[in-house]
Amino acid sequence: MHYNEGIELNYVVKGTYKWVVEGKRYQLFPGEAFITCPWERHGSPDEVLDRGILSWMILKPRSFSRSGRLDLGDWSRLSRDIQGEAGMLFAHNANPVLPRGNGLIEIFRKLHQEIDGREMGYEEQIHLLLDALVIRLARILKRRKCNKERDERFVEMLTATLKEDLCSKFNVAELAWRFNMSPSSFNSKVKASTGFSPADYLIELRLAAARELLLAGKESITEIAALCGFCSSQYFATLFSRRVGVSPSRFRREGSSRNQENAQSRPAV
Repeated sequence: MHYNEGIELNYVVKGTYKWVVEGKRYQLFPGEAFITCPWERHGSPDEVLDRGILSWMILKPRSFSRSGRLDLGDWSRLSRDIQGEAGMLFAHNANPVLPRGNGLIEIFRKLHQEIDGREMGYEEQIHLLLDALVIRLARILKRRKCNKERDERFVEMLTATLKEDLCSKFNVAELAWRFNMSPSSFNSKVKASTGFSPADYLIELRLAAARELLLAGKESITEIAALCGFCSSQYFATLFSRRVGVSPSRFRREGSSRNQENAQSRPAV
């Protein structure tokens, strides 16, 4: 586990690697890469590298701060605006793992060829390749940021659509048509954005609504099951216990006890 003075980039050519960045564990596969900033502690949790091939480099800028202010130095031909945007993307990147198909291996190979061959003008070529590397990394992170924002909007729209009537029996084809997508594309999009299939995501929303109603304590469990779109109170109780970990009645009882304790502990105004 270590820090670096610069921006570290690793590319997995062969094999798999366990890696930790700021206490969070990752499993890296061939074709994936990861990027870390100088203030991010990272390394192998087992303090050994697995068998495989890992290409890596540390790009040491003249200065780089947590705020995203980046100055690569005199060797770079990138404008201040480009360096500034890249620095912001690097500094505020929440996921250090770069997916497969990132195109980084081509730049690694060309850098290796220039360093190994040392032909005329190789240093200039290396500077150009490093600029290309910075641009490629920034584009990957910017594209992912835009995709994340689109995914968040998609989930908001999907959630609002399903919450219009939790008792409705939506089918995938109908929902896909609403979002102007094919059923297979819709299934994949929902899974990638929420971690659930469309049917399971609907169940999660129904259970969330049921938890709110249980804590409110106005309707019976049978009434809550019907209001949230479950076909029977028995099915609701079984599914609730399996997903939440306690029965609906116990969830309501424990929630009521917590509310009373919080009320008693509040200072008088």
